[in-house]
Amino acid sequence: MPWCRPLLSDSNSDPEQEDSSCGSGAIAIRNGRYAIDVTSSGSNTRDGDFVPNDCYSSALQNFTVITGINGSGKTTYLKQIALIVILAHCGSYVPAEEALLPIRDLLMTRIGTADDQEHNISTFLLEMKETAQICNSTTEKSLFLLDELGRATSNEDGVAIAWSVSEYLLVKRSMTFFVTHYPQIAKLAEIYPNVQNQHLGSHIAQASHGNESNISYTHKIKPGPCMVGSDYGVEMAATCGWPSDVIQNARRIRQLVQEKIPGADICDDHGSGSGRFAENHRKAHNVLCDLAKHLLAMKDGEGRLSKDAKKHYLQVSQ
Repeated sequence: MPWCRPLLSDSNSDPEQEDSSCGSGAIAIRNGRYAIDVTSSGSNTRDGDFVPNDCYSSALQNFTVITGINGSGKTTYLKQIALIVILAHCGSYVPAEEALLPIRDLLMTRIGTADDQEHNISTFLLEMKETAQICNSTTEKSLFLLDELGRATSNEDGVAIAWSVSEYLLVKRSMTFFVTHYPQIAKLAEIYPNVQNQHLGSHIAQASHGNESNISYTHKIKPGPCMVGSDYGVEMAATCGWPSDVIQNARRIRQLVQEKIPGADICDDHGSGSGRFAENHRKAHNVLCDLAKHLLAMKDGEGRLSKDAKKHYLQVSQ
């Protein structure tokens, strides 16, 4: 596992960036690894060596929606980012080939599903309390990692909570990585220009015999939302030894339910006169104007972006 010395950037050290909307810097990690990875040592390897992944986020795209099926590596990817940032802030080398990291004033996570029996707090209540702390603590120099927000309640409430929290963090302009199973959340990129969609690669193939399905993972982060259908849960259950009658019945029930659910989603309920849609576009327009002003200020005399602009806002493959 390669370890490198990270390059830390303090955006506020440059007076030109102190009051800008882009002042929170950029995070760029090349071939990063989970710091507690043991698979590369050899003896414990089950599916081959640990798969390294890149990570990039800046003020131009400070909100990353990460999708993918269960087991594809979404949570591990979030923990990888968190550990690399923490190690860098401690003055340590980090498990990556290259790492450019902004100094953060706060790193908060909402990962896992657990209750608090000692204080009589349910799984969902604990999730909401932790999310409230995140929303009440956000700044432009914060880093937030949220894993499947809203999964401990109904789908309708879960989507509403995930969407609302996402919009709140977007307005606050904090750097956020948001893992979700709700395909509706990926629609944020159609409204907000600073949202990017990424997914962990996977493929589900129906076996030629019986009710078995073959699920393969690449564990590699890729651009765009996950294109595997939201009904993969039954196919995954088929790989776990369920009786064939139960699988067939589940597929039949799933089809009946899908036929009764309208195809509209949270992004389709707007017209040209919708106040909410107009407000979202107004916010997006303001963000773009602020970013454009800052980038224009960073151009040199010949109208080209300066090295600082490229370092902080452009992802260049070498």
